[in-house]
Amino acid sequence: MATSVDIDEDDASNKQNREAYQLRSNIAQIVATLGFCILLAAVGLMLSMPTIVIGGLLGIEDQLSLDENDASWLGSLIFLTQPLGSCVSGFLQDRLGRKKCMMGATIPQIIGWIILYYSTSVAQLYIASILMGVGIGFIEAPVLSYIGEVTEPRMRGPMSVLGGSFCGIGILIECFFGAIADWRNVCAMSASFPVMALIALCFIPESPVWLICVGRIAEAEQALCWLRGWVHPAYVRKEFLSLLTHLNSPCAQELVDISKDNKDMKDFRKEQKTTNLSHGFMDNLLILTRPSIYKPFTLIIIYFFVSNSISLLGMKPFLVKIFKDMGMPISAHWVLVVSSGLQVVGMVACILTMHLFGKRLITFLSLPRSLTSCILLGLLPMLQPQYPRIAFFLFGLIFYAVDLSISPVPWVLLRRGIAGGLSAAGFYVLAFVVTKSYINLVHLFDVYGTCFIYSAVGLIGFVYLYMKLPETEGKTLQEIEDFFKDESTKKKKIVATLGFCLLMATVGLIFFMPTIVIGGLLGIEDQLTLNENDASWLGNMVFLTQPLGACGSGFLQDRFGRKKCMMGATIPQIIGWIILYYSTSVAQLYIASILMGVSIGFIEAPVLSCIGEVTEPRMRGPMSVLGGSFCGIGLLIECFLGAIADWRNACAISASFPVMAFIVLCFIPESPVWLICVGRTAEAEQALCWLRGWVHPAYVRKEFLSMLKHLNLPCAQELEKMTNLPHRFMDNLLILTRPSIYKPFTLIIIYFFVSNSISLLGMKPFLVKIFIDVGMPISEHWVLVVSSGLHWVGNVACILTMHLFGKRLITFLSLSVSVVSCILLGLLLMLQLQYPWIAFFLFGLIFFAAGFGVCTVPWVLLSEIYPVEGRGIAGGLSAAGFYVLAFVITKSYINLVHLFDVYGTCFIYSAVGLIGFVYLYMKLPETEGKTLQEIEDFFKDESTKQKKVGSTEKL
Repeated sequence: MATSVDIDEDDASNKQNREAYQLRSNIAQIVATLGFCILLAAVGLMLSMPTIVIGGLLGIEDQLSLDENDASWLGSLIFLTQPLGSCVSGFLQDRLGRKKCMMGATIPQIIGWIILYYSTSVAQLYIASILMGVGIGFIEAPVLSYIGEVTEPRMRGPMSVLGGSFCGIGILIECFFGAIADWRNVCAMSASFPVMALIALCFIPESPVWLICVGRIAEAEQALCWLRGWVHPAYVRKEFLSLLTHLNSPCAQELVDISKDNKDMKDFRKEQKTTNLSHGFMDNLLILTRPSIYKPFTLIIIYFFVSNSISLLGMKPFLVKIFKDMGMPISAHWVLVVSSGLQVVGMVACILTMHLFGKRLITFLSLPRSLTSCILLGLLPMLQPQYPRIAFFLFGLIFYAVDLSISPVPWVLLRRGIAGGLSAAGFYVLAFVVTKSYINLVHLFDVYGTCFIYSAVGLIGFVYLYMKLPETEGKTLQEIEDFFKDESTKKKKIVATLGFCLLMATVGLIFFMPTIVIGGLLGIEDQLTLNENDASWLGNMVFLTQPLGACGSGFLQDRFGRKKCMMGATIPQIIGWIILYYSTSVAQLYIASILMGVSIGFIEAPVLSCIGEVTEPRMRGPMSVLGGSFCGIGLLIECFLGAIADWRNACAISASFPVMAFIVLCFIPESPVWLICVGRTAEAEQALCWLRGWVHPAYVRKEFLSMLKHLNLPCAQELEKMTNLPHRFMDNLLILTRPSIYKPFTLIIIYFFVSNSISLLGMKPFLVKIFIDVGMPISEHWVLVVSSGLHWVGNVACILTMHLFGKRLITFLSLSVSVVSCILLGLLLMLQLQYPWIAFFLFGLIFFAAGFGVCTVPWVLLSEIYPVEGRGIAGGLSAAGFYVLAFVITKSYINLVHLFDVYGTCFIYSAVGLIGFVYLYMKLPETEGKTLQEIEDFFKDESTKQKKVGSTEKL
C-alpha cells in the first residue's frame, strides 16, 4: 500500500504538513490495530488455558481429574479444531468482510469460557476446548488480512508483531491468573476479554481493500481517510488510486481522469460502479495453484513446523509438571509467569528491531539461540545434574528467543484471504501434531531425547529458511507478490537432488549399522552374541560385498538408466533390514550385511552420475556435497536410534528410509545426458525443462544444443535423428585405458585410501568399545551421536564454503587438522593420560574435519571428473575401489591393534594422511566452477600436465 499526501503543490512541499499527516496516520493505524489486539489477547488466554487447567487437574484425587491421556487430548484439542474455523473464515472474510468475521469469533469464545467454569466432566472440558479452537480459527485469517491491508509498508511489520505481542500479553495474563487463583476463577476472569474485544471492534472501520473488492468504493475511501488520521479525501487520493490500480478495479481509470481534471470527488462517488470480486468455493481453491500463492504457502507451513518444534510448544500443556519435576527455584506457576513475560519482552524487541534489521536477520539471530538452548536443555536431564537455576535460565532464553522472531515472523509473512485461512489452519494442525505427539516422544526417548528431536528440526529449518526466506520488510504488497511469481530456475536443481539425497541417507544408515549391532551384541551372554572375530567380519561385510553391486551398476546404469538403478537398489536394503530385525544367528546377520553392501554398490555410481549430469557447473559441487551431507544425516539418525532404542528396534525404524526413497524417486526425471546417449532426445529435452524449473523448451534450447554437441551426436544439427550409444562389455573395459579415465581413477583411489585412513574408518565398528575403554565423560552411545553430528556439520560447512574456497583448499585444511588431531590422540593413548574430555574433543575434531573435506571432496570429484562415455563404468569401479579399501582398512584394524596397540594404529593412520597430503598437493586439480568439458580436457593432456609436478594451476 503506497503512502501519499496528494494535496496542492505548495502544501505538499510544506514539511510541517507532511510530518503532521504522518503522525496522524501512525496514530490512526495504531488505534485500528489496538481494536483487534484485544481479540488477540483473548487468543493468548485460550492458548494458555490447557496449561492452567492441566496443572490444576492432572493426577489429583477429585471428582474432576485428568490422567496423562486426558491431559494430552485437552492440551492439543484446541489446535485440532481450530482449522474448522480457520478454513471457513478464509472464505467468509472475502464474502462478509474482515470486521464481521472478527466480531463473530468472540461468541464461541464466551460460551467456551462459561462451559469451562461450570464443567463437571472431562467431556465438558473437551467441548469448551473445541469451541475455543473454532473461535480462534475465525480470528486468525481476518485479523492478519486486516493488518496487511490497513497499514502502510513501513508500519506493517511492527503492527503485525504488535498484534502478536498482545497474544503474548494474553498468555502472560492467563499465567498470572493461574498463579493467584484456582483454574475455575481463572476461567471466569478470562471470559471478560472476548466481551471487551467485541465492544472495541464496533469502533474500527472495515478494510478498504475488501470494500474495493466488493465494489463499495465510497466506503473504501472513507475507511482509508479514517485509517490515515481522519483526513480529507484529497490527502489519500494518490494512495487510493494506487489501491484501485493494484486490485485491477474498473474504477481506477475513471479516478485517474477525474484527478487529472481536478474535479470534486463527489461526482465520482455518484457514478461508482459495483464490481464483485468474491470467488466461489472452487475459484478459491484454484487460486492455490498459482505460484504467487503456493510458494509462500509452502514457506509458511515449513516455518510454522520449525517454530512449533523449537519453541517447545509440545511441552507447554505439561509445563507445570515439568517445572515441578525439575525442582525450579521458585513456584512452577510463577516460572510460567516469568517465561510468559520474557515472551512479551521478545515480541516487543521484535517490534522495535524488525524495521531496522529486517525479518531475515532477526530470524537467523533468534533461531541459533533457541537451537543451542534446546540442545543444552536436553543435555541437562541426560547428564542428570541438579542445576535447576540453569534449567530455569535455558527455558527463559528459549521463550525469549522464539518470540523475538521465529514465533511472530511467520504470522507477519502470512498471506491474505483463502491462503491466509489455510495457512493459519496449517499452523494449528502442526501444533496439534507437535503437542499430541509429545507424550509419545517422551515415552520413547525421554524428555532429553525429545529436546534433541526438536533441535534437529530447528537445525534443518535453519538451512531451509536460509535458502528460501525472502526479505519483505519495507516492500509493498505488489513487490512481495512479484517475488513469488518469479518462476525462474533459482534453486530448482535442489528439488531433483534431494530425491537422490534421501537415497544417500539410507547409505549412512547402513554404514553405521555394524557399529550399533556390534555394540549391542559383542561379548554379551545371550542366544545371539558376537565374539571379536564375528564382529570384525560383520563390520567389514558391507564393504566387502559393495563392489559386487558397484561394478554391476556401472554397466547397468548405462543400459537401464540412472533412475531405475537407484530405485532397484532400495529392494535389497529393505530385505536386509527385515532380516536383521528377525535374525537369530550370526549367519543371518552376515546375509543382511551382504544384501546391504550390494545395494550400496548399486546406489553410488548412478547417484553421483546423475548429480553431475543434472546440475549446472556452479551448483554441481554444493549439490554433490549435499548428497554427502545426507549420508552424514543417515549416520546421525542411526547413532541416535542406537542411543534411544535397542539394535532390533533401530533396524525396524531404519527400514522405513529405503521405502521413502523409492517413493520419492518415482517423481524425479531421468538424467537428460543418459536419455540423449540412448537416442531418446525428446524425453531428454523434457527432463531438462523439468530440471531447470518446469520451463518452456525455449528457455533451455541453448543448454540443450550445447549438451548435444558435447556428446558428439548428429542430432545436434538435426534434433529428429537419434543415435544409440550403449557400449558392450569389452568396450566399457577398453574405455578404462584412456588417459581421461585412468588418470582421474588413480587420483580418486589414492584419495579414498587417504580419506579412509585419516577418518578412523577402521575404528568405527568398534567405537562403542573404544569409547568405554577411554572412559568418555558421557554415555558412549551419545558420544556416537555427537561425533556423527559433528561429521554432518562438517558436511554442511563444506556445502557453504566449497564455492568460495574451492576443493583444493578445503582438502588441505581438512587433512591438516585430521593429521594433527590423530597424532595428538595417539600420544594421549600412548602416555595413558586420563583426560577423557580431551579425547572426546579430539575424536570430535577428527570427525568434523573429515566431514568438512577428506570424506566429502572425493565423492564430489567422482561426479564430475570422468567423461560421459566412461562415467558409468569408471564411477562404479571408483565406488567399488572405495569399499575394497574400506574393507582392507576396517578388517586390518584388529590386526594393527594386536601388533601396535591403538595408539600405534593412530600413528600409522597419521603417516598415511601425511603422505597423502604431499601427493594430493601435487596432483589434485581445482574443478570448482568448471564445465565437464574443461575438466575432461585437463586429464586428456598426456604431454605437459604430468611434467608440472606440484603445480596448483586452475583449469
